[in-house]
Amino acid sequence: MEKQKLKEGEAEAAAAEATAAPVDNEKMEAEKAKREKENSKRHADFLAKELKALDQVHSLEWGVAAVYLGSDRAHRRYWLFQSLNGIFIENDIENVNSNTEDLFAPH
Repeated sequence: MEKQKLKEGEAEAAAAEATAAPVDNEKMEAEKAKREKENSKRHADFLAKELKALDQVHSLEWGVAAVYLGSDRAHRRYWLFQSLNGIFIENDIENVNSNTEDLFAPH
């Protein structure tokens, strides 16, 4: 008789688990969907911020970007800035080598 009661109790516990399992699965699926939705929203926000920052960097780079064109025998350096019209000529007399002074000496 005790074995029969034990079997009946196990059957009732199994039936209770079977009815509780779908509810738990539904809750878990709902929580998972909620987390995925939050993660996708965070990812979209991050991408929007990243795109905005990259646009700002690009606009700042455009104003400062310089192209080195070369130098002449007097060691002047020629630059082309995208933010300026014309060519920028850099003449650094203090760092000119003594050998270049011969170029300007009268013959």
